[in-house]
Amino acid sequence: MLRQIVCFACISELLVHKMLEYTKITHF
Repeated sequence: MLRQIVCFACISELLVHKMLEYTKITHF
């Protein structure tokens, strides 16, 4: 159970990072 939560946190962090990168690219 705890492992799933940690995995979800990792994936969400990765998604946020990708989204930030994507928005950075679209801004320029």
